[in-house]
Amino acid sequence: MWEQIDREWGALEGLGQGEVWKRRIRAIPLGRPEQPEDVAKVVAFLAGPDSDYMTGQAINVDGGIVMGS
Repeated sequence: MWEQIDREWGALEGLGQGEVWKRRIRAIPLGRPEQPEDVAKVVAFLAGPDSDYMTGQAINVDGGIVMGS
């Protein structure tokens, strides 16, 4: 999926292959894009007993983008 986005977005902006990808991950403090497993781990935590006392929270699974900006 990311390869296609990089290719198509790059073509629209006249950028070489991989440049859109580099721009995308440059803003992520953890230095990598999110993976399905990253979100799944948060979902598993929220569905389990360790989160029983949590209420009304917004949880960002974004590699630190929100805190970094």
